Amino acid sequence: MMANLLLFIHFRNKTLKKAVSDDEAYSCQTFCHLIIHRLLYS
Repeated sequence: MMANLLLFIHFRNKTLKKAVSDDEAYSCQTFCHLIIHRLLYS
């Protein structure tokens, strides 16, 4: 479910053609999500 959510967010951001600064923030957000996911399910 988490992977589907990340894919949805990724696709939505691509569709909206966000600015570079927003892409950087999105990358950080995705990284944080992956860390949280590992902490919760490891």
